[in-house]
Amino acid sequence: HQVHYSSGVDEYSEWSAYTAEGVPMKPEDFPLARAIKTGERVREEMQYRRDNGNLIWINVVAGPVLDKLGNIVGAVVAIADIDGEKRAQQEASRQTKRVQEVLESTTDAVFQLSRDWRFTYLNRHAVALVAGGRDLLGKNIWQEFPDAMNREFWAQYHRVMVQRVPVDFEEHYPAPIDKWFAVHGYPTEEGIAIFFHDITEKRKAEQALRQSEKLAAAGRLAASISHEINNPLEAVTNLLYLMEQSPSLDADAKKYLYTAQQELARVSHIATQTLRFYRQSSRAAEVSLRDVIDSVLNLYEGRLRHSGVVVETRFETEKQLVGFLGELRQVFANLVGNALDATKAGGKIIVRVREASDWSSGRCGLRVVVADTGSGMSKETRKHLFEPFYTTKGITGTGLGLWVSQEIVQKHGGSVRVRSSLRSVEHGSVFSVFLPFENPLPESVSAQRVVQDA
Repeated sequence: HQVHYSSGVDEYSEWSAYTAEGVPMKPEDFPLARAIKTGERVREEMQYRRDNGNLIWINVVAGPVLDKLGNIVGAVVAIADIDGEKRAQQEASRQTKRVQEVLESTTDAVFQLSRDWRFTYLNRHAVALVAGGRDLLGKNIWQEFPDAMNREFWAQYHRVMVQRVPVDFEEHYPAPIDKWFAVHGYPTEEGIAIFFHDITEKRKAEQALRQSEKLAAAGRLAASISHEINNPLEAVTNLLYLMEQSPSLDADAKKYLYTAQQELARVSHIATQTLRFYRQSSRAAEVSLRDVIDSVLNLYEGRLRHSGVVVETRFETEKQLVGFLGELRQVFANLVGNALDATKAGGKIIVRVREASDWSSGRCGLRVVVADTGSGMSKETRKHLFEPFYTTKGITGTGLGLWVSQEIVQKHGGSVRVRSSLRSVEHGSVFSVFLPFENPLPESVSAQRVVQDA
């Protein structure tokens, strides 16, 4: 029974009551009834349906009234209209949800930082790119990613946070992430928001373009030099021929003259090969890899004899394959030359030719293995082995040999595998080149990816 009420109570007396979830309430569940029953203060946000059918939000506080002996003799209830406040909260929640849906659907990775540099939000792309399985929410970015402090991340993020201006930059984060990122930072009310995406492949493509431009320039320079030296080479060749016809030459002079002609022929051959560096032969032909290897070893006969390195050849097949003779000779001359450079006196180089099949495609062909007992290569060296202009030989190396060899092997539809060891007892490197029998050239060229075994 109502004993006292304010004028505003009449506005609520005839309405239907609902829980916050929209479930109709029974009279015994009203805050007032619960306060009388339990003797405790009850506070609850609930909904009332107005006589026009609209639901509004109200805040109800009910408490028991006690006599001097502590007996419950009644209750007091206060009702406050919080409909505007609740609807504003709901709208803000909907806006936040819509923003999060947009951030989750964007192709960019996104995270937000508070003013004390703690993660407050990461979308799924950010989690995948940088979290590494960790829960970063609430964590300090500089403690979780200390390597970022020595890079543009630190300076640019502080610029956004302090100066409240947007920034755009590109930066690399080292291993284990080991990626390049394009980053866009914006100030927010609670800190900063960072949008970023992986541009590692783009950077690699740009680097490859710069390398190709350097290669093109090197090729033009090499062709120009070779062209210029061909004329004096031809003149010297003619002069040596005329000297050979002189009857006044003794046996020793003729011997030296013959050696000079042989060496001059080698120089002429090198110049011709340089001119043909980027030229493609019009037709492929049957090639004997045994003949190719023999010609390469003949080329290095002088170096092998004076270096004290033993070469062992194992020709386990006489089968031939279709290819470009000069290019294949260039590949194996490079591999044998590198093995010779890496092997000390008393060491050994093994060249083996056998029939084999490619494990990745099942194709049949020939495999040529060039193994040496040299010092071996580190994992970092093997990582860059086939990159143009990468060399471990200082100023004496061009860094082009293995890169060109890889291109030639791939053009023939083949693949290259590398193994190397730095161990004190068993050290050295093994290059394994697979060339398929069926590879129509030059009409159809299939390139297999180079595989480097760790």
